[in-house]
Amino acid sequence: MVFRDWSDKDFISLIYDMVDTADAIVHYNGKSFDMKHLNREFLLAKLDPPSPYKNIDLLSTMRQNFKFASNKLEWTSIQLGYEGKVQNRGMQLWLDCMAGDTSAWREMKKYNIQDVRLLEDMYDALLPWIKNHPNWGL
Repeated sequence: MVFRDWSDKDFISLIYDMVDTADAIVHYNGKSFDMKHLNREFLLAKLDPPSPYKNIDLLSTMRQNFKFASNKLEWTSIQLGYEGKVQNRGMQLWLDCMAGDTSAWREMKKYNIQDVRLLEDMYDALLPWIKNHPNWGL
């Protein structure tokens, strides 16, 4: 699924359904950033707040338990022996994607796939340190 293939309403509705049915959401700075942006979009779409879910914000885990020189995902993931983020053109990449540039979309896909892999690696590494982690066995 790529945003350009959906209307704003369809895209927000799909994400809302995923959030609304989630028991937990794992992210890196998502509680302070991504989820607030999504909540704004839900409000603008006249959707009710999603059902309660557990926020597993790995940035919070890093800040609570460790003192790295930087808590950015790029830095901490490399320090833990992972590949790090895919370098990209920053805001220009976003602008090119919004303009429909297919090569920019390929670059964005590569970037996002690596971001998800990093998040999974970091989750596995930090799992013993996550306070109040939900019990998946229930």
